[in-house]
Amino acid sequence: MTGTASATADFTPGTKLFAPQARLVKQNGEELKVGGRSINQDIISLTVTQTCSGVGQAEVVLNNQRFDAFHLFSPIWRYNKLDPTEISFGSRLRLDLRYGSDPWTPMMLVRTTELAFGFPTGSGGTMTLKGEDLLSVLKTRPITSKTHSKLHEIDIVEQTLSDCGCGLTLAPFKPRQMFSTPLRTLTHEKTKTNLQLVQEFAERMDHEVYVEFDNPGQPLPSNPLQPNEPVEAVPKMYFRPARSATLGEPVTLVWNVDILEFKPTIKVMETLTAVEAAGNSPTGRGSINATVPESPSAASGAVNDLHSAPGKATPLSAAELRLRAVKTEMDNRTSMARDQVEKNIGSVPVTNLDQQRAEMQARAAYRKSQREFLTAEVTVIGVASLRPGIHVNLVRLDAPFDGIYYVTQAVHSLSSSGYTTKLTLRRPGMLDPAKYSGR
Repeated sequence: MTGTASATADFTPGTKLFAPQARLVKQNGEELKVGGRSINQDIISLTVTQTCSGVGQAEVVLNNQRFDAFHLFSPIWRYNKLDPTEISFGSRLRLDLRYGSDPWTPMMLVRTTELAFGFPTGSGGTMTLKGEDLLSVLKTRPITSKTHSKLHEIDIVEQTLSDCGCGLTLAPFKPRQMFSTPLRTLTHEKTKTNLQLVQEFAERMDHEVYVEFDNPGQPLPSNPLQPNEPVEAVPKMYFRPARSATLGEPVTLVWNVDILEFKPTIKVMETLTAVEAAGNSPTGRGSINATVPESPSAASGAVNDLHSAPGKATPLSAAELRLRAVKTEMDNRTSMARDQVEKNIGSVPVTNLDQQRAEMQARAAYRKSQREFLTAEVTVIGVASLRPGIHVNLVRLDAPFDGIYYVTQAVHSLSSSGYTTKLTLRRPGMLDPAKYSGR
């Protein structure tokens, strides 16, 4: 299997062959054995699903047959014992990927949540290990309702994580406080999980909450004197503003070179032209009102993650493209109905939030709608460094699809058919289709 040239970029395309490999190890990187034999020889296939915000998932299919070159063992099943010192419910296992003899890249620290067995008559037995990353430890609920007073959201997130007692730490971030004043009061009802509370904060503030290693997508450092020595990779929980606003260095993916399949979807009419936020003041006196964007001319400033590819034209925003798309329909409507077609205004409740928080929630809702204008799924040759939270630059698809996209999800699949990575992308706009060179 050839590697993705523009994603690895350290060899001449077509001159190097790779054999994709996967392994399950202990959290500290030590080899995991069952019955004195490495479990990695039993890996049949795997799927790792990572997301830019939310819980990541993994599924690994293992051969459950005990067999050597001379005879069948009795009992013949390797994993039926469910030994907690080996593989069982709640086991924490690290899943790594690599090509050939390259260093291992840690993909996810998995909490084993489900074990499924198969005993077919026409083939060997299997065990499917299903798990989630450590963000799933927040799915627990508090024993009693808890009230937080005069704390910022980030402080409540940190305290909630600490209360879970799972050993997961919150990655530091500056500035910690997004608002000039703390929340007046907030009650965490016992019917709501800790994760639901944190995700509500994230959605309201246009933040992402996820668990990732310190250097996502980077191979583990190795000791040249002892290259097989276990290396620990420690994940942290992140609560950060949406990374789509910061471009960084996008990974270039070329049609018919890296890209195996591309499926874009454009949504126009559902795109919001504005979002209004309204509710009662947290002081109980008066009301809170906010509208984003304040005017049509401010629409482009309400979305900060529409990026131009290096040396390429600036994409048109979702707001501008929607106006173009509805123009013909507006011409065929009465004057009263034209406003209904031209404007698509959403609303969000902001009761007990101050003005600053209300404006941020309205902005987050507006951005979410704009970002759904152009979404796509792209399948490429498997590359471990392709992960959520980065940007990719698609090339040779021409207008309107060339350019910079944000990766919201990455699904890495390894089986007898090979290693592929399926990315879910988004972009709040696109290149002008009228400039497609094929016309």
